[in-house]
Amino acid sequence: MGTNLIIFSLLYNVVCVISFRVSSLHGTVGAHSAQRLSMQHVAMQASKGATLSPGQEPPKTAHDFDADYNLNCADECNIDRRGEYSGLFQLSEQSAAFDRLACEVDGAELIAPLARVLEDLDAALLIEDDTKPIPLSAVEKGLDKLLKSNTGTGCKEIETAVVYHLKDKYQGMLTESPILERIVSKPQGYTGDYLTIEWMYDNRPRDIGSYNGRRIDQAALELVACKAVQNRRGLLTSVFSEAVAERSATDSSPLQVASMACGPAREVYDFFHQDPARMDICFQLIDLDADALLFVQSWCDEMTIKPHQVTLHQKNLLLGCVGRERINLPQQDLMYSMGLIDYLSDKTIIRLLNFVHENLRAGGKVVLGQFHTRNPTRGLMDTILEWKLIHRNEDDMNRIFSLSKFNSHCTEIVYDATGTQMLCCCEK
Repeated sequence: MGTNLIIFSLLYNVVCVISFRVSSLHGTVGAHSAQRLSMQHVAMQASKGATLSPGQEPPKTAHDFDADYNLNCADECNIDRRGEYSGLFQLSEQSAAFDRLACEVDGAELIAPLARVLEDLDAALLIEDDTKPIPLSAVEKGLDKLLKSNTGTGCKEIETAVVYHLKDKYQGMLTESPILERIVSKPQGYTGDYLTIEWMYDNRPRDIGSYNGRRIDQAALELVACKAVQNRRGLLTSVFSEAVAERSATDSSPLQVASMACGPAREVYDFFHQDPARMDICFQLIDLDADALLFVQSWCDEMTIKPHQVTLHQKNLLLGCVGRERINLPQQDLMYSMGLIDYLSDKTIIRLLNFVHENLRAGGKVVLGQFHTRNPTRGLMDTILEWKLIHRNEDDMNRIFSLSKFNSHCTEIVYDATGTQMLCCCEK
């Protein structure tokens, strides 16, 4: 009896130490995320023309912030977490149920394939080889298949066991990847903020000095949802080019385009990149996040974009849709949004479409980005990433458009290469 008590006491102390390490590291990374945002804010304001004091460093551009982030996080986060990856410690009974269900007849057929994939993930996390990929995409596929197949008796128990198992065992892994840590910690107060999207667009793994940070970040960027976000950037520049070509054939005035919840607006950057002085298009960029607009202002300054080419509006778009905040826009030829309506109810999207309809000229076009229900990253997003989206299909979007002032199905739906991102289009 005395021996058992000693063993139990030792195990309890070990678990407490590991829990403390996990919580301490997460707090450290979160603090550095906030510090980084503060540095960005100061740097962007400086880039708008502030005079430098003697000995003061020149202002940073939108491309300089990652180096600061890495430097500030490296000392605190250079921790070898292999002991925590071993899977020896389960932090909840619900998580332990995963192993039990994997051995039962009813649960084994569903859980066993995912369990094997997770074993491969554990093995990869223990390898000291920067060239060895982290099989997060295999986990993405395995979890997606399990959740879509899990419809029989006891499905809720199985889903709960899987979710708790993933959260308990791999939460520490997320804090090592800058992009995953940002998705989970939500330093701007919401998921999918401008800098998260910017990192996805940049498609370059980052490192905060941790054991596996760069490898995990690379694996995150290869998830289908991240690829879909990257792909929509190119789709939008094609939409701009087509609209300008159509307009120039009949009208010499500039095309008027509005972006709703613009984020980093890199699609606009891409469009101006070849010819910053072009005068055939004017953008109105709307976002509630001041940091997002400061970021856009920084690359506008770098490219010497004039205010009449890109106009920034810090406005609450949803209040504008119900008339509680005024957004002064000229009549628009094209209005679009990416990464907004996935968070909105059908009723709110209808209000947004009505707002768009009122601000479009006759013959104008709306383009709304929407994640499709077949998104294979949905399982990971809904569980350990806590990135909750409202996924919709073509029927859903046609119904929503029909209930708005457009009173019509989508005139066109364009898909990215993964088939996950829809661009739902309709003309006034």
